[in-house]
Amino acid sequence: MNDLHVNTKSGAGSAVGTGGMETKILAADLATNAGITTIICHSNHPEQIEKMINHEPTNEPDYERANIEEESRLKEMEIPLHTRFIGHSKSHIKDREFWLLHGLKPKGSLIVDYGCFQAITRVNRAGLLPVGIIGVEGHFNQLECVELRLGFKGVGRSVCFGRGRCNYNSSEIEKIKGVQSSRVGELLGYWDSEYVVHRDNMAVKLDNELEEFIKENT
Repeated sequence: MNDLHVNTKSGAGSAVGTGGMETKILAADLATNAGITTIICHSNHPEQIEKMINHEPTNEPDYERANIEEESRLKEMEIPLHTRFIGHSKSHIKDREFWLLHGLKPKGSLIVDYGCFQAITRVNRAGLLPVGIIGVEGHFNQLECVELRLGFKGVGRSVCFGRGRCNYNSSEIEKIKGVQSSRVGELLGYWDSEYVVHRDNMAVKLDNELEEFIKENT
């Protein structure tokens, strides 16, 4: 899905369609992350949907060869051309992580340094501590959803790698960013948690843009 290059600015594809290709790709992304295989096809052939679902795509690893082979097979079997997005059955996102990534609208962003990023994206990940935060964007309240973004000092941009629900609001995080958790009570006048975002309230999604961003800056 991350390697897919399509024109998502085409608008609605027909008089009865809404959202155009962008909406369809986003829907496919949501579904495959939940482990659900998704098919995009032309609406002129609803009677062929069962054939499309039951069709077994080629296992040819080469993308160009696979396209040629698949188109030929579909014509022979009289199945309309369609695009199939395979659900991530072995590593699909857990229900709570799916909700965090797709069910909540982020109200702002927390930008973290590379060391913090590594700690909260490893398999046995840690929670987000204030010491790893280098920037706060937007205005949000406690427990609202924010984007988690990787940034590097001196670099003018950051890249999103996940979302989380905050234990502190944006003004409070601005005061405690970059400091040890032991100083939170001193700086805020109260102490709620050592974590700005607990690992159970965090969802991570890595992609090619993030990988390239890291290569450019490390």
